[in-house]
Amino acid sequence: MIVGRVKTNVIANLIGQGWAALIQIVLVPFYLHFLGVESYGLISFYLMLIMGVQIFDLGLAQTLNREIARLSIDPQGASRMRDLVRTIEVVYWGVVAVVCIALALLMPLIASYVINPKQIDAESLRYALYMMVAVIALNWPANLYFSGLMGLQKQVLVNKLRILLTTVTGVGALIVLWLVSPTILMFFSWRIIAGILTFAVMATALHTGLPAASGRARFRPELLSRTWRFAAGVSGLTISALVLTQLDKWILINFLSLEAFGYFSLAVTVSNALNLFATPVFSAVFPRFSVLIAEGKHAVLEQVYQVSTQVVAATVVPTALFLSLYAHEVLLLWTRSEVIANHSSPILRLFVIGTALNGLMHVPYARELARGSTRIFLTFNLAAIALLGPAVWYFAPRIGAMSSAIAWVTLNAAYLIIAVPLIHSNMSRRKQWSWYYNDIMLPTVSAVLILGIGRAFLPAGLSSLGVAAVLAIILALAITAASLTASELRKIIKTSIMKLHTQR
Repeated sequence: MIVGRVKTNVIANLIGQGWAALIQIVLVPFYLHFLGVESYGLISFYLMLIMGVQIFDLGLAQTLNREIARLSIDPQGASRMRDLVRTIEVVYWGVVAVVCIALALLMPLIASYVINPKQIDAESLRYALYMMVAVIALNWPANLYFSGLMGLQKQVLVNKLRILLTTVTGVGALIVLWLVSPTILMFFSWRIIAGILTFAVMATALHTGLPAASGRARFRPELLSRTWRFAAGVSGLTISALVLTQLDKWILINFLSLEAFGYFSLAVTVSNALNLFATPVFSAVFPRFSVLIAEGKHAVLEQVYQVSTQVVAATVVPTALFLSLYAHEVLLLWTRSEVIANHSSPILRLFVIGTALNGLMHVPYARELARGSTRIFLTFNLAAIALLGPAVWYFAPRIGAMSSAIAWVTLNAAYLIIAVPLIHSNMSRRKQWSWYYNDIMLPTVSAVLILGIGRAFLPAGLSSLGVAAVLAIILALAITAASLTASELRKIIKTSIMKLHTQR
């Protein structure tokens, strides 16, 4: 049976990140209404920037997560934990300052040579880019405090704060666009205000959540020297992963109009809904894996690993196949725009498959990080950059955004086929086969059957509400079927039902 704390943390992460995803899904059509597709493309560019600056994270956020989790089982670790937080915090803020100053200096060049707007005037574009830098300077460090709280396994608190801050940020932006001014500058003005609130709340939450210790926290560079190997490995892995996931977008924005890039970004946004299932599991199991490895509880580790994989497979795969099969219907229901659905659905059908394959790698990645091993993923990422970057550059002028979707599927399929056997090299052949067959293939096949039947018998002539209801039922049945064909999940579901029956 999955460890109780991990189960609680997964549920908390699902609720918190589910709410964040729901807010985004609900608000995007309103943003499109007030701002238009071109301005939404500019918002997508901001998201690219904030992902891009993670290159300079130096592995510090994941290092803080892992080290806090390990120190949490040490009765004498309170003082060192506080000193570690202060040390990493000081270094992190120094990095943020340097990167944001450099970014501000680059913005005139980006405005002139990278972004291709048709409706946004040059002055508004420049102001918007500078405001992006301010938002990044506030939101980027908040990730460090999130990671620290995750290491403390205070994930219920983290997700309460996530729900609060996501709601204030998203709904607040909508209100100012509606009541004040429907412009991209007003959007980013509100994001600056929300960023100040987010930073203050998260920093306070981490520092008050640390265990009490005698004396004030101190800056101790020697603590970094003890963790630099892991931090360097994670930094290299983060840089290579970000280059892989963002390089295609930087290439596309040079070849596509801002409007076409907006259509592409909408497809990616829908595809990223899969992270609603994969990321909460990663966030819950990574610190738990770190503790189990430190305690030498390898049997429990393998059990949590198997259950976590099945949770991801039984949720991510059916949802991805659903979005691929019903891409046009989902986009039309979401945006109420036939034009957007026609432009974005072909990209979504393919891109979401790559995102699903990527989601299946979250749990193996968490275990490798908890072991302090980054070599396999780093080597694979570097090889992929060398091959896929030039390929996207060559095909982008010829087939547009589809070049990115094809590259994304190819990359993640290669991970699953080539990298996973290397990660599982210490397992028996039977367990390796079981991971593919029992944990992934069986849930996938059952989901395909349900979705195929649903596609074949989808009634015609339904209203929008009717289509939404039928699609929701089909997706729920697919996830249920996948969960019941995953052996460990089936046991958990059976046990939970029996407990409910006994309580009655």
